[in-house]
Amino acid sequence: VRRFNELSGKSTSVIHFATHGFFETKETAINLPALNGRFSPMDLSGIVMSNGNKGWLYGSPIQHEGILTSSDIAKMDLRGTSLVVLSACDSGKGLIISDEIYGLQRAFKKAGVKTIVMSLWNESDQAGTMFMTKFYHNILFERLSLNDAFNEAKREVRRNFNHPLFWANYVMLD
Repeated sequence: VRRFNELSGKSTSVIHFATHGFFETKETAINLPALNGRFSPMDLSGIVMSNGNKGWLYGSPIQHEGILTSSDIAKMDLRGTSLVVLSACDSGKGLIISDEIYGLQRAFKKAGVKTIVMSLWNESDQAGTMFMTKFYHNILFERLSLNDAFNEAKREVRRNFNHPLFWANYVMLD
């Protein structure tokens, strides 16, 4: 978490997370040591980073070690970041209040990120690997726009895994 926080104010074009994303409610957070006593939807969503399992599952001497909440991200300056890819289950979830969604997508947008790729539910390892490989291949080697690279990656997963469970979870917020 400390190393990620050091990116604030620096121009990093792409940030890719391959980890566990979470969105909890007040009711489900009661049983999670890392979120105990937190009530804001921005504190109940985030990413589990290195060393995060200690605090996430059992508590630790440093209670929130390895837990990066949406509140933490929203305070950062990531205006130089054009793309954040969250290869993490539930990274697109959030609490809908009026006409806004409170979660990771809001946090990265508040921090200044232009485009976010995320997942609305649990990912299949095989489908996720296929999607990410094709997405980056399309950007780096085919020189497609982000939108075209994203759509083609979804089509590739759909050709191989027809059920929407495997391909419909990926969303891009521009």
